[in-house]
Amino acid sequence: MSTPLTFGVEFEFLVPYLIKGTPDPSPQETPIDVIDLATINVRYEFDITDAADDAVRNRIESTIQNGGHPASQIDYAQILPTEWNVDTDNTLHPDDRMESMYGETWTQVEVASPVLRLPRGPARMQQVCQLLRRNHRVHTPTTCGVHVHVGDENRGFSVTTLQNLAAFLWTFEKQFASLHPPHRQGGEYCKGMRRNSNLSPHRNNIPAGIDKIYSTPTVREIVALIHRTFDEVAIEYNGHFDRFMAYNFTNLVFGNGRKTVEFRQFEGTMDGAEVANWVRCCLDLVQFAKETSKNAMRAFLKEEAAKVPASSVRQILVTIGMVESALWAGRRSARLYPNGFNL
Repeated sequence: MSTPLTFGVEFEFLVPYLIKGTPDPSPQETPIDVIDLATINVRYEFDITDAADDAVRNRIESTIQNGGHPASQIDYAQILPTEWNVDTDNTLHPDDRMESMYGETWTQVEVASPVLRLPRGPARMQQVCQLLRRNHRVHTPTTCGVHVHVGDENRGFSVTTLQNLAAFLWTFEKQFASLHPPHRQGGEYCKGMRRNSNLSPHRNNIPAGIDKIYSTPTVREIVALIHRTFDEVAIEYNGHFDRFMAYNFTNLVFGNGRKTVEFRQFEGTMDGAEVANWVRCCLDLVQFAKETSKNAMRAFLKEEAAKVPASSVRQILVTIGMVESALWAGRRSARLYPNGFNL
């Protein structure tokens, strides 16, 4: 299946560091960032953490640049970004083991890719993952995730494509949840559609949910339907939508111009090959929604919703022609849930 779509990836992770003169609690790991307080701009004692965080992020930026990839810490709000962006994310926190080893000396990092394209995009992404793993002691505890954005340059998607994609993800939410570990099921920042959207009253009647999606006529109304919304804010305003869903369509209606669908449920990792497999799967799913007629998709989903037992994620991907992704998904789901996933 050809995938002329564009994509971008956001990696969330923590980077522990040492203040110069402090012993390394885990010297067998990747070399750790060491901060010399004499060389960073610290005016007051309470500035130390912020200054150290800045120093670590500066080094990460340099690592990416020195590896041949443009990078900065300035978000130019470009519609189609051309540089890797190094930023922070204050929702990221260490697990107990990491905290016991490093205390408070760790930096919250989010690295976002530029717009990437096939065929070279996945390889570029894997190169950056490898650079970061080799040069920094990257940790990805359970608060971290990987987010994949899929777009069609800056053209957005038609109502039919969005109806097809939303209905597909609604119908097969449980099957695709089997590709994500338990801590990414129903999390605060990757909520499921069936329990946390305006479509959730139909969670026990999947065909009714499919019909509701296809009867919703505009992009903004589709986005409102498949997200949790805040009714105290009118639908015309961005604050109406909760974007922290497993499948986030709000970029299609927000005013920043980045017309993407965001897949938010993948766990934090710097395994570039595994992320590349997920990227390929996301791209092909959107392409399938784009290329399939509304009537054909609706009939397929109604037929699948009636199956007992339900098709597995591997079977679904084989059926729609995504054989390579099906092989990967089958292996991944079996590894995550060796006793099976409750569909």
